[in-house]
Amino acid sequence: MKIAMVHSWPLMCDGIRSLMAHHSDMQLIWLSHGHEDALEKCLIVPPDVLVIGDLGMKLDILYLLRRIKDTGIIFPIVVLGSKSKESAIEEFFQMGANAFLDDSVDWDQLIVVIRKVANGTVLIPRKELRETQDRLARLTHREREVLRLLAQGYANQEIANALYISQKTVKNHLTNLFRKLEVKDRTQAVLHLLLPEFNINHSTLASKYEQNDM
Repeated sequence: MKIAMVHSWPLMCDGIRSLMAHHSDMQLIWLSHGHEDALEKCLIVPPDVLVIGDLGMKLDILYLLRRIKDTGIIFPIVVLGSKSKESAIEEFFQMGANAFLDDSVDWDQLIVVIRKVANGTVLIPRKELRETQDRLARLTHREREVLRLLAQGYANQEIANALYISQKTVKNHLTNLFRKLEVKDRTQAVLHLLLPEFNINHSTLASKYEQNDM
């Protein structure tokens, strides 16, 4: 398994290098201390899992996630962040992160998380998971069906055909489920399907989902 890390702290990079040396199935292929250098390396040598640590401000992490997403290259991403960045967790997942961990995480736990995301698992922090479950509980059966079809990249007319309803009804369902899920667009809505009960992983969504106008 090829692992790469981006972190502004050389000491943390030394730690991950030492950690990888004790796991024969993992290979640290590169380290980077900034987002531009990391982006270039991602394009040249994409990792199986990328670990993004402290880059200064949360905007720097979001910037890198957005740039990686724009390239179309898909690989699991683990974000390490401090409590000051917890307000941006939802944005991290919207931009393609598969897991968020406090940067004081135990090294053994980090290894466990890397293995899980490499297999397609998305690890949503407990607080955000509970909030997501609460919002999903507000949806009607029909709205959940619409949400599932969104995740498969269906356009409004295709959803209408699949559910034998009018396109206007589809738009009404979308308006209602956006309001209930407290989201603004399809991308944010589809992220709710990362819950284990839906059996859909981040890579599946990224490969199938095509954003359409409401």
